[in-house]
This record gives sequence, structure tokens and C-alpha cells, in this order.
Amino acid sequence: GMVFYLNFTRKFLNAAINFPSLDKFLKYLSSFVLAIIICYSIIHFGFDAFRYEIYFLNTVKIMLLGAGIVFIVLSLVVKNKLMNYIAFGAGVQIIFSIASLLIGNSGNKVSSVFNSPIFYYEIGVISSIIFFLLGLFYKNNVELISKIKDQEAMKLEAEKQFFKNQLAIYKAQQEERNRISADMHDDLGAGMTSIRLYSELAKTKAPSSSFQELEKISSLSDELINKMNAIIWSMSSENDSLGNMVAYIRSYVIEYLDGTGVHPIINLPDNLPALLVNGTIRRNVFLVVKEALQNIVKHAGATEVAIILQKEQQGFSLTIHDNGKGIDFDHLRPFSNGLKNMRKRMAQVDIDFSIENKQGTLIRLYKSTR
Repeated sequence: GMVFYLNFTRKFLNAAINFPSLDKFLKYLSSFVLAIIICYSIIHFGFDAFRYEIYFLNTVKIMLLGAGIVFIVLSLVVKNKLMNYIAFGAGVQIIFSIASLLIGNSGNKVSSVFNSPIFYYEIGVISSIIFFLLGLFYKNNVELISKIKDQEAMKLEAEKQFFKNQLAIYKAQQEERNRISADMHDDLGAGMTSIRLYSELAKTKAPSSSFQELEKISSLSDELINKMNAIIWSMSSENDSLGNMVAYIRSYVIEYLDGTGVHPIINLPDNLPALLVNGTIRRNVFLVVKEALQNIVKHAGATEVAIILQKEQQGFSLTIHDNGKGIDFDHLRPFSNGLKNMRKRMAQVDIDFSIENKQGTLIRLYKSTR
């Protein structure tokens, strides 16, 4: 039993790698115990000298006690918690083994289990096994925690790699957006500007009969240039901020209402937080503002419009309020999709949209930043 215990301890501690000196000691001790078994068997079965057998056993017990003390000292030198369990068990076994040895040599007759040397020796063995099992439990816990940490580390690394891949995709998309917007600006923009210039030039040379068609070409060119500029603005990643969106809307409102008879009251603060606003949100908000201004100029009969952006407790709100005749929800034009498109655009980017009559028409957009 001791031979198997010693060899299992070597395997249990992985002593050959972790504690080479201790492994060598346990290996020699195991060989020593095997030699004792052989010697004792020869004495027991080959001779009738029981007295020598007792001397031999006592000598072996003292030697094993010494080996146990050496084992405990080596365990303390190593300063390993797993070793401490085994060393403590060995210490308890040594104490009971000494008690067993003293009782066995006292010369008293064994009258009960409590003055039997073998009883105390077995208690020491059982105690050693209990502490060994506690050490095994500790080792399993350490290995389980280590395994969980390794799994968490692998999971964290996988998530990190996933976010790296997502970031790479996002950067590639941003670069493609910037490239397309640059190409549109350089190629399509130049072409549309040329068409507009040539149509203006043609108006000065063409007869009055074709003046209306040339005027239409010039007007369409202006409209397409404005639309293209809005698309280019929304596509460029350099403009992905709340401040840029506010500045663009302010510039557009002033330019659009110039000469229309509608006075703009613009309250769009300059000192805004550095919030990221992607191109999809910027474009949809701008198109809603654009649609609202077109309705005000064409149908509201308003003389002024107030456009206000303000910080609220959990987000931002943008209101467009004119002093016109309001909107008749019961008699909307059958084929007018303006209001429907505004609601749809805001739903696509998770922005609350509301419209009501309040001394004119009040449109409110609200975006939570939570």
C-alpha cells in the first residue's frame, strides 16, 4: 500500500517536472519499502526468531518516521499549497506512528482497541489519506479554475478578433464611401456644372422660343447638383458628427429660404458634444428638413420658420415650427407621399417623429442617446 501511495503521490504532484529532488527522494523511498517487504518476508517465513522480527519492524518504523520527517521538510522548502496538504497528512501520520511505536514497546498487554499499536497506526494512515483527498480536491479546483480562465481567455481573444474584423470591415466601408463621394464630386459634379454653364450660355444665344426648355435644363441641373452635393456630404466619413450635421442644415436653410419671403429663425447651438452621427442618420434627417422646408414654402403660407435643436435629459430634439396655416390631416392630397416618407425615414434610423398643428405646423424629431 505504501509503495502504491508513494508512486501515486509522485504522479499526483507531477514531481518529475515540478519537484525533481522530491521525486528522486520518493523514488528511493519506494525502492526502500520494497526492499523492506522482501527482507521482512524472508525473516517471517524463513526463520522462527520472532524476537528479531520485532527488532526489524521497530527499526523499519523508526527509519520510515525519519523518511516522513525528511518528506515534510522537503515539502516546506518547496512552499507549494498542494504539497502542504500532503505534508500535513504525513505529519499527522508521523504523530500517530510515534504513539503506535511507544505503545507497542511499552510491554503492556493489549486489552482494548485504544491501547492497541495498530489502532493508532491506522488512524495515522487514514488521516494521511484524508489530507491527500483534500489535496486532490484542491488540485481539481485549481485545474478547473485554470481551465475556465483558459476558456475565458480564448473567448475574449475570439471576441477581440471579431471586433478587429468588424473594425476592418467598417474602415473598408468608410474608405469606399470616401472614394465614391470623391469620384462623384470630381466627375459627376464637374459634368453637372458644365451642363448648367452651357445651358446658361445657350440662353443668351438661343431664340426666345427655346428659352423655356433651356431654363428647365438649367433648373434641373441646379437641382441635381444640390442633390448630388447632399449625397456626397452624407457619404463622406469626415462629416460623421453632430456638429457637422448642424452646420450643414444651417447653411442649407439659409440658402434655401433666401428670396422666398420666409424668414428663418435658427437656433442650432455651436457648442455641441462630439457625438458620432453616421451618414445614414445625417442624410435622413437632412431630407426630412428639406421636405419640411419645401412644404412650408409651397403650401403653408408662412412668413417665418423656427428651427431649434436642443439638448434634452436623455437625448436631442430638433423642431421645425412655422407660422403658416397648418396642415389639414383630413384632406391630405391623395398622391402626396411627403409626410409618409418623413415618418418612414425617421423610423429607419430609430428617431421619433411627430407632427401637429400648433399656430402653424410643428414637426419634432427626437433621438435618444442612451
